[in-house]
Amino acid sequence: MIGTIIRTIIFYLFFIVAVIVGLIPCLLLSLLPKRIRYDNKVYFFFMALFYRICFWGLWVPVTFVGKENLPTNSALYVANHQSALDVLLLGVLLSCKPHSWFFKIELCKIPLFGFMAQRMNIAVDRTTPRKALAGLFEGIRRAKEDAQSLIIFPEGSRYSDGKVHDFLWGFAIIARKTGKPVVPVMIVDAYKVYPMGTFLVAWNPIKVVIGKPFMLDQKETDEEFINRVRLWFQKH
Repeated sequence: MIGTIIRTIIFYLFFIVAVIVGLIPCLLLSLLPKRIRYDNKVYFFFMALFYRICFWGLWVPVTFVGKENLPTNSALYVANHQSALDVLLLGVLLSCKPHSWFFKIELCKIPLFGFMAQRMNIAVDRTTPRKALAGLFEGIRRAKEDAQSLIIFPEGSRYSDGKVHDFLWGFAIIARKTGKPVVPVMIVDAYKVYPMGTFLVAWNPIKVVIGKPFMLDQKETDEEFINRVRLWFQKH
């Protein structure tokens, strides 16, 4: 228990430094006009710095497997969702590459963070199918016009049972409309380090597996493609 408390204190100290050094500049840069803020390399530099400093403060062993599968161009990254640490791990993986996250619109209520997230990423309102589609089409626009990578959690929520749950259909639509490769990222045991409902950071190794990109065959249905990608997650 003492080790957990020490690890937690270290992590949050690093987190505070990361906010000051990385996140505050990102907040200011998010105020830029829409026509230039999505293609701002300075913003992604500071965002990558935020991810990296937090990662340094985590103090648990993290193994990345399959980095050679990361495409050089923009792609759609699909990951399972176990913990708030998933954002950190994927952010470290993409580093300075321009990217946008899909996130639940409810997170916009968080002061400052919610404002910046909505300015730079894609809030998805799932209260109606029409509103959900609006978020997907904004992602499609950014992938095409701004050549950004997109990151989505197809399970739609966090699950702390270590299982792969049903995938929502959104990422298949994006893959079909943009022709971007879908890169599967399996995050293993992050929920054991930083589970939902706690602020403590426990010790447990984390493994991040990056699979070879999937390309949607125009002859297969969205459901067939979703099942094909989900099968990869189940195998890992």
